[in-house]
Amino acid sequence: MVTEQNLSQHLLDSEMQKLQEILATTVEASDGPPSTSSSWSLRQSAAQDEWQKARPYHLDCLLFSRVVKENKCSQCSSPAIIRCRDCMPEEWLCMECDIICHKKLVLHNRESCIDGFYRPIPPTVCCVKENGRYTLKNQVRLLPTVRPDRLCTCDPTNITESAGRATILVCINGRYDLYLPNLACRVCLSQWTPDRSDLIRSGYWPASVNAETLFSVDVFSTFEEMKTVAPGLSRQGFLRLLEQRTEQFGRRGKIHGDAFQRSFVEYTFCQFLCEKMANVEHFTCPACTPNMLAVSADGSRKLYRFQHSKG
Repeated sequence: MVTEQNLSQHLLDSEMQKLQEILATTVEASDGPPSTSSSWSLRQSAAQDEWQKARPYHLDCLLFSRVVKENKCSQCSSPAIIRCRDCMPEEWLCMECDIICHKKLVLHNRESCIDGFYRPIPPTVCCVKENGRYTLKNQVRLLPTVRPDRLCTCDPTNITESAGRATILVCINGRYDLYLPNLACRVCLSQWTPDRSDLIRSGYWPASVNAETLFSVDVFSTFEEMKTVAPGLSRQGFLRLLEQRTEQFGRRGKIHGDAFQRSFVEYTFCQFLCEKMANVEHFTCPACTPNMLAVSADGSRKLYRFQHSKG
């Protein structure tokens, strides 16, 4: 009987020793390098602390960037009254230099410094000085398009450029109200204005056969990519985004949803025809070409429905 008690006590001591060894091994492992999850948590916590410490400095920098200071024009020594961040690093411009520089750079987003604060202004507005004060005045701006190499055989100095009929351009920065360019020769009276072929070569797509509204091809590409990465995005939501950017840069106007949809579908179909003529295949399987098979994640269920359907 004593022998059995001693044996059981020995077994109990042996089990206790094994448990102590396992516990010691666990403690030593916890003292080692942190796991992946804990390391990620530490990095996130450290990044949050760094951002929180830098927040006062970022706030001061943001407030300082909105202070209107007296600057000189980047083109001349006159006082600057216009800021164009699309022209950086030469973003400060006076009245005359602003009109000269942005006669061709129509789609730049500019800001005026009148009355001591920045105000976004559309391209159809320029700054003038009247009675010792700066004011905003309307101006005509032409749609940037391709130009003919030669209008006529006359001297190029006889060619004049003027504004044609009004048009609406919608690009990724919203809506622009511009005018089509019109070239005319004062000698032979030859004239040129861009037609649909010239507009398409310029990167625009007409919303109608009259081309009263134009959409930038970049807008269609962006909308198509966003529909791919975010299928829940609606057409109305995308157009509201463009309208918000229109107001953000000091412009106004709505964007017609039906015209955008009709123009986008027509552009997509023409792109498909071009790719078809070029023998572009988007859906190919190297394993079963040329007799490619259709694979569906719900193939078994579809086969069951087909077998049990009537007719």
